[in-house]
Amino acid sequence: MSLQKIFFTFVILIGLIIFFYPIRFVMASSSMVPIEKSLKEKYSLALQGGPKIKILIVPGHDISSGGAEFRGIKERDLVVTLAKKLKDFLAANSAFEAILARDDKSYNPLLEKYFEIEKESINKFIQDSKEESKILVSSGVFEVRGGVVHTDAIPEMAFKLYGINKYANDNDIDLIIHVHFNDYYRRKDYNPGDYRGISIYVPDDQFKNSDVSKKIAESVLNELNIFWPTSNLLEESQGIIPDQKLIAVGSHNTLNQPAFLIEYGYIYETQFRSKKIRGIVLEEQAFRTYNGLMNFFSTQSKEDENLKSKFLSPIPKTILRKDEKNVDVLRLQAALSSLKFYPPKDLNKYRCPIDGVFGKCTLLSVKEFQKINKLKQDGIAGPKTIKKINEFIISI
Repeated sequence: MSLQKIFFTFVILIGLIIFFYPIRFVMASSSMVPIEKSLKEKYSLALQGGPKIKILIVPGHDISSGGAEFRGIKERDLVVTLAKKLKDFLAANSAFEAILARDDKSYNPLLEKYFEIEKESINKFIQDSKEESKILVSSGVFEVRGGVVHTDAIPEMAFKLYGINKYANDNDIDLIIHVHFNDYYRRKDYNPGDYRGISIYVPDDQFKNSDVSKKIAESVLNELNIFWPTSNLLEESQGIIPDQKLIAVGSHNTLNQPAFLIEYGYIYETQFRSKKIRGIVLEEQAFRTYNGLMNFFSTQSKEDENLKSKFLSPIPKTILRKDEKNVDVLRLQAALSSLKFYPPKDLNKYRCPIDGVFGKCTLLSVKEFQKINKLKQDGIAGPKTIKKINEFIISI
């Protein structure tokens, strides 16, 4: 190649970098503080009657297929239940407008219509974003990094996820929360896997929506960690995982606003197996997510006064003992956890989940509580023990 051609190619490349880099990537370092500040200011103004904070909640996977499964429990159903609960908590606060991307029957009509009318522009959006990424990678501006391996979304689902990103950009959505449950390979699908706990995926730090996404996600994870541990899968053990490839958090820099994807635990974990207990757990996870958002926005509105933890309700039953499985045991475990008795000494949240099953962990915790409170140390949560625990719970 002649020197003239090399020079000409170099000039074009520099021109492309100058054109795309400020638009797509410089914002990652320069504008996140203003975005964080403007979000908090918008929240304050919304409480006074100004425009609301618009939050798009996206239950993971599609209505009829995809997602984790375990003994008839399907991720695509669990995510809708949790997402609806989260929407209800947000709706109780006048500063928020929560939009559900889909329910258990269909996508939100707004999105359905958008996918149909904007099909051509969405496909162009996808193609243009990928082309810009290629240019920035080849020029050395953007670094490709490894990460947790994910199952690729099928083309139809990928189109919808990119479509959701474009819809969010076009309609001034302030925050996107994707709701998922994790899974891990098992030789026999009927058996539980080896891993437990919560993780939250955020945009790679080279993306323009990275910093604020991470700050909000950290606030949410801190709340969820009150009752559930961070994932013990090595690649997820830091809790907050930056990711380049997940479309949900803005793959190819396709999102202007903060977004993150929450894995609320592994689908085979014991707290999800009983329908009645699962319902309370999902509601509490939604409540903790809401609290995490509120901690980011750093103020509590009057509407929050009636929002209470379902875990930390007084226990109505007067006797609970080993081998029982019910919601009252779940509340007993949650109460003991809040009082720092559960899990018992030398054990952890992975071995001792809050799952409504009165096993060894609960027995040891009850005995320790009885010892400290000078009650009979028989490991049975009888009337005196329950009364004492309820006194503490009412004061929390």
